[in-house]
Amino acid sequence: MLVPYHDLEGLLPNVSYQAKGFPPVRYTTLVVRGTVNDVSAGYGYVSTREDPDGVPTAFDAPDLEWKTIVLTVHVDEILAGSTGEPTVQIRVGINPDDSIEQMRAAYLSLGSLVLPLEHVPPDSVDPSQYWIAHQGSLLITVDGNGGSTCRHSPTRTRPRCSATSKRSRTCVWPPRRSLESSPPSARVSQVRSARWSDAGLVVLTPSDNDGAVLTIEEIVAQEIFPFTGDLHVKPLEPPVIPEPPRHDTDPAECASCSRPDSGFIWTDERWRMQAMLPTPVPGVVLLNTRAHHDSFTDMTTELLGEVGPMIARMERAVESIGEVGRVHLNRWGDGGAHFHLWFIPRPLGALQLRGSCLPMWFDVLPDLDDQAAEAPLRRIARALSTEGGTAHPSSGWLR
Repeated sequence: MLVPYHDLEGLLPNVSYQAKGFPPVRYTTLVVRGTVNDVSAGYGYVSTREDPDGVPTAFDAPDLEWKTIVLTVHVDEILAGSTGEPTVQIRVGINPDDSIEQMRAAYLSLGSLVLPLEHVPPDSVDPSQYWIAHQGSLLITVDGNGGSTCRHSPTRTRPRCSATSKRSRTCVWPPRRSLESSPPSARVSQVRSARWSDAGLVVLTPSDNDGAVLTIEEIVAQEIFPFTGDLHVKPLEPPVIPEPPRHDTDPAECASCSRPDSGFIWTDERWRMQAMLPTPVPGVVLLNTRAHHDSFTDMTTELLGEVGPMIARMERAVESIGEVGRVHLNRWGDGGAHFHLWFIPRPLGALQLRGSCLPMWFDVLPDLDDQAAEAPLRRIARALSTEGGTAHPSSGWLR
């Protein structure tokens, strides 16, 4: 289940999310701290062609798709939203073979809970009831020090249909996933002091899908992000169609095609390896096709058959410089049209350079001097030539 929130703050009623072309969505209407003091039987549900979510019937009827229980929770503290009642009733979905005795024992043993809640639909059997947020799987137990633990629910709140069409017959239960895997974790006391009482509407950056939406603060806080301070997201400009031409689209005027073999670190009959200089990271190289190709799609079948083995050879050669954590492989092609793959060795132990932000660090780290840049490139060329091809002296390619 993909969700846009990452912590307890993201589930507050005053936080909304908006996908492109859709109205804003809130995931809760009420957040309380309380204790379950009663568990009663709800309804059984039988799936029909007209209503695959299930038609309510007796709790103990045969051939049920699923059924519900109702938790009565005594409200010890309202953390967000409002209710004028001392208790709230929460509808929870259970499997048809679960007994009310099992569920009562499980829920009554949980102790103090923080419950992010959303109202059931107004056309439900009892519209005054609530569902537990995160599709029923999020229960937050509270210890005596105010610390919280996100844990799996003993049951599930409701089924989720595999399609939005009313003709869908397939309904599956949402996965039992808590926010344990969605950092950062939070303590209830910390979150309450920071956000529970906020009255203003918080709207995050719109997203085109249902994936995670990060705030600028969350991005800047990531260890791998190279910048800090007060940053702002640029607005997306309108698409430019047709796109401006890239350089080296014409083989007759292509700089890579006209460059002699001596201008490359290593060459063979079909491939040529180029140094990326200057560079702040030792051993960055580009693998070019000798013939002019723009993409995998215009390569011959024979050349395509060499791509995988050639990538493996390149990775082994780059790793030969030593002290390499991982070799990053990238292909963009938005600038130069002549086909090329980037091989970027992340220095061992340089944890801030992990992941997709490594190319951004190139713009802020100091470049190596020629001697420090040349030595690893020579080693890569020698390692590659042991399996074929020719390593070329640095006089032609060191800048």
